[in-house]
Amino acid sequence: MGKTLIKFACIIVLTFSILLGQAFAQDEVRFRTVPQFIFGVGETMEFTINYGVISAGVATIRIKDFVLAGDRICFRIQSEARSRKFFDPFFKVRDHVESWMDVKGLFSWRFEKNLNEGKYHDHKVVTYDYEAGHATVIDDGVPKDTTMLRHEVQDGISCLFWARLLPIKTDTVLTIETLDIKKIYQLKVRVLGIDTVNTPAGSFRCYKVEPFLEGEGIFKKDKAGKIWLWFTNDALRIPVMLQTKVFFGHITARLTDYTPGKPLPKDLSIIREELLGRQSKNAKAQTKEIDDEGEY
Repeated sequence: MGKTLIKFACIIVLTFSILLGQAFAQDEVRFRTVPQFIFGVGETMEFTINYGVISAGVATIRIKDFVLAGDRICFRIQSEARSRKFFDPFFKVRDHVESWMDVKGLFSWRFEKNLNEGKYHDHKVVTYDYEAGHATVIDDGVPKDTTMLRHEVQDGISCLFWARLLPIKTDTVLTIETLDIKKIYQLKVRVLGIDTVNTPAGSFRCYKVEPFLEGEGIFKKDKAGKIWLWFTNDALRIPVMLQTKVFFGHITARLTDYTPGKPLPKDLSIIREELLGRQSKNAKAQTKEIDDEGEY
């Protein structure tokens, strides 16, 4: 079934990466602020992934908790995909992808993917330095590439959450700049219309969209492969189904369970203080461990 078998999270990763304009002052970086009230820590989306009628795997996307990137509070978003045990002997998948998304501006500070699919293994970490104006890729622990950044950018997971805030309208095409690890692409997203989608989690009225590229790169528009994604047409814009057409058939991911997240507290300084306290405690514990080892 190839690498496309259980890559729901990875397809999502590449589908809706958004690059938005942001002004740089001469001596400081000014970040955008995007108020939102539809997702928060604890939001969890669970999916089953089918190849035809065969349930081949499961995937989960969740906002696990808060973390600090410098002095910026971030959502830590985790996506996991795994093949079912009976399918492991044929093609074992254990994928883990993580994004640190700025709480106030909904852009990325860190992106990590650790893919284990059959004999294929790939571990990359991308860090975003907006003051220096570049993103750096570490490939299997070795610094590899840098990409110049002129704006705040989304990574492959944070883009999904940002896409849920876009004013989607039927029969329109959105042009989106996409940062895929180390390269920026011009991504087109065509809004095809509204469908009723049936999933194990229920029946939903959804916007159906099709992402593609007009040039070279991911999702190049051709007859061999297409991708469609369905978002609920309510305020939450939950991604409830994804389907990709490949030369050997269809792979479909359907929502099986959804848990809403907690609302953001009005005073984010409380979260920052808790995270700083946790960092201090961990640093002291590490120092003590080093001191204890030095006594032997």
